[in-house]
Amino acid sequence: MGAKLFHKVGLGDYQHDFGYEGEFDPWQAMMWETLKPLLPDKQMTLSSDGELLPPIYKVEVLSSEETKSREETLHLLPPPHGAINPSVFLSKIVKNERLTSLTHFQDTRHLTLTMPAEGFDYEPGDVLML
Repeated sequence: MGAKLFHKVGLGDYQHDFGYEGEFDPWQAMMWETLKPLLPDKQMTLSSDGELLPPIYKVEVLSSEETKSREETLHLLPPPHGAINPSVFLSKIVKNERLTSLTHFQDTRHLTLTMPAEGFDYEPGDVLML
């Protein structure tokens, strides 16, 4: 269709010694340098190394009293609970167990969540977003 490769393909590998960033970060820096001459009229600014973007979501640990108070006001939000996607629902974490040893560089966890009593089906390979 006429497309041309402007930069080498970048693949992030979780098995890399430094996580996927070990491959991705250098590739991304080189990609932006390659793009600059191709898009001279576009202003591109990059965050400095180690600078995190502001979070999109806020996670709070609530006391049982605060949880009850929030649950009582959920009906005031448009269904489902203010979410844009109608398949979104609220859930509580009932178990949070670390699977990797404390000395391992990755913190992999097994989370157990409450689920709706009905209307929720999943298949092996489905993805859950928190």
